[in-house]
Amino acid sequence: MPNLPKTSTRASVLAALFAAALALSACGGGGSSPAAPVPPPVSNPPVSNPPVTTPPTASASNTIERPQSDAPVTTEKLQLAKFSGAGACTQLETYIEDTLTQQMRAALEYQRDNPSPYRIGVPGITLAAPVAAPAPAPPSARSDAAPANFSTTNVRTDGVDEPDVMKNDGTRMFVISGQDVVHLQSWPAAQMKELARSSFVGSRPSGLLLLGNRLLVMSTQYAAPIYTSPLATVPALGALPPPCIDCRYPDTGKTIVSVFDISLPSTPVLQRTLDLPGSLIATRLVGQSLRAVVGRSFQYPAGLEWIPPVPSNPNRITPTGAIQAWEPWASTAERTAAFNASIAKNESIIRSATLAQWVPADFPASECGQVFAPNATSAFGWTTLASLDLAQPSAQQAWLRQHALTEPGLVYQGPQNLHLVSRHWYRRTAAAQTDTSYVHRFGFTAGTGFELLASGTFEGGLKDDYSIDEHNNADLRIASQLVKWRDNAGRLERINSTRVVVLRAGSGTAAGKLEQIGQTAELATGETLQSARIMGTRGFVVTFRQVDPLFTLDLSDGRNPRVLGELKVPGFSTYLHPVDDKTILGIGTFLPEPDVNGRIDGSQRRVQMSLFDVSDMRAPKQSANLLLGSVSASSAALYEHKAFTYLAAAKRVALPFFDYGPPVGGPVTIMPMPFGQASSTLKVFDLDPANADAAKRISTRGEISMNDLTRNITSAQSRLIYMPWVQRGVLADDICYAVGEGAVRAANVSDLTRPLATVNLVR
Repeated sequence: MPNLPKTSTRASVLAALFAAALALSACGGGGSSPAAPVPPPVSNPPVSNPPVTTPPTASASNTIERPQSDAPVTTEKLQLAKFSGAGACTQLETYIEDTLTQQMRAALEYQRDNPSPYRIGVPGITLAAPVAAPAPAPPSARSDAAPANFSTTNVRTDGVDEPDVMKNDGTRMFVISGQDVVHLQSWPAAQMKELARSSFVGSRPSGLLLLGNRLLVMSTQYAAPIYTSPLATVPALGALPPPCIDCRYPDTGKTIVSVFDISLPSTPVLQRTLDLPGSLIATRLVGQSLRAVVGRSFQYPAGLEWIPPVPSNPNRITPTGAIQAWEPWASTAERTAAFNASIAKNESIIRSATLAQWVPADFPASECGQVFAPNATSAFGWTTLASLDLAQPSAQQAWLRQHALTEPGLVYQGPQNLHLVSRHWYRRTAAAQTDTSYVHRFGFTAGTGFELLASGTFEGGLKDDYSIDEHNNADLRIASQLVKWRDNAGRLERINSTRVVVLRAGSGTAAGKLEQIGQTAELATGETLQSARIMGTRGFVVTFRQVDPLFTLDLSDGRNPRVLGELKVPGFSTYLHPVDDKTILGIGTFLPEPDVNGRIDGSQRRVQMSLFDVSDMRAPKQSANLLLGSVSASSAALYEHKAFTYLAAAKRVALPFFDYGPPVGGPVTIMPMPFGQASSTLKVFDLDPANADAAKRISTRGEISMNDLTRNITSAQSRLIYMPWVQRGVLADDICYAVGEGAVRAANVSDLTRPLATVNLVR
């Protein structure tokens, strides 16, 4: 570890803070806000747009004021500034300690004023025997070199690849199975077989990327938690492991990228591994540029008191079944004094630490000037933006890194730029608050990596990265979930609504800012944003409370985004996919309309597929709807877009599907279990939006079942279900592949019940 400097003594600041803590203790605490941290000094050099090649840097002559209250920072004042100069490391340490002190105080003050019980439970289940395998189909006579059309990973942005548990290129397939990546020959389907296996370092695989004859394996190496919970000492818990209520993780986790040469299918060669400190948050592959965002939490020093020492009276700690009652203090005044004393002690420990205790182990002093610090209050963290030029020879490849002292929140890689979106962090929720988010846009230059271009603020937050879209390297169109709080007869009431806003990179005196230039009116007050899809000059938004409003939007004029139409149907869609210029497919949940008393019959819940005719954006229509499975059914495509498979050439859809109980209208080919019947399949559908018969616009081809491949793993400590649950589907011409961690199965769409080939991946 390099010798990083220690900040100078700030005796007067510490004395004032300790005095404030003691004053709180004396008066019984209350809801006072923690002391505002001292921000780093910064300056604002003139910049051009686009791009801003020189981000704000620190200077002793100008100071950014961190907000003294919970109010969010406006776009005009928002900055993400770099430390600089000979004192960069000193400024970095001061900023970290001030911010961690603020968050420590807020955490303990909340516990002090809001005591709550802890809940503990240990489930266990058993499995029955597996069902018989389906009869295989006759061998296929096909020997084509490759399919004419095949699906790949369903990605958010065209040209921007995303890691997934499976990758394929039409003739080869690569699947994560336990601690191996299994290489398969997948074409012709009847001759599918395992070719090789590659092992990787790490405790958890996170995804694969395929770049020609190079396979990139992302994995994460975690460290074991250190249990610090006081409940670990309670005798009544017996032999149970200590509950992870207040656990401290030694943050030595790292992200590992293993690069394999797969030119020879049966002999993959590991070219090299590259490590990044921190847990992988997002990876994107743009051309031959690998871009990764990793996160790292700050480790508080040993000796901090997250729960103050409690009186030694054991009768005050009373286990009651699965709920642990926890109120060892005799009075509110005693409790307040104990927490205030811990706050003062903790701050002393934090400010006595050195910078070497805060930064990653491999962090050199030379990178203090590569750290961005926000002047807005967001959840604190150590976020690294790293890039790797895979076009360089292997021996010359190295990570280019920038760091930000904020949680990344949501990461969106547009066609050009990468965006970090994080929420404003309120110390306490109060009436008249509105959730606010900050977005920082980073450009990319080969040889130098990421560069900060602009920052902006918008009210609300994002559901996922489909709720934000970069248009023409300039505008950001955002479907924002608004959350407002108000006082309703002494109780805090949350009010949801949705709004589409447009942010545009400024110029001149506004250079470096993402200014809001337009917004719609608030949509569907009282309803929650379920899904959004913004494409070109059109946008689609789905909200839900009791019925499903689909809103259609005209985004051709960024200064005047308009809602054109609205359609209300039962249920809601959580994923929207364009089928053609006139049709949108929705995957979601059906719920019937409420009765006269406003109640919804939850027993009628189903997974649903819906086709929406948007040829007239002012009058969208539901042109077809298909309900799937039982009330317990689910699909990974409801919450993971990479689980949705669409082959545009055939207008064919494949969905991983899970259900308890017999499939509605289908054969009972299911796995018996003590708590019911469980079935894991890949369902296949054909779409024909223009068919005059509405019943034929979505037609069911059938399903590939994995139920016969059930296995049971039992250990002394726990009973775990293992089954090759279908995670992904692949469509190639008239062949369909069901892909799970434990097996891959192929079948012709003409008879999905008779597999052409099955490869068991479990050893």
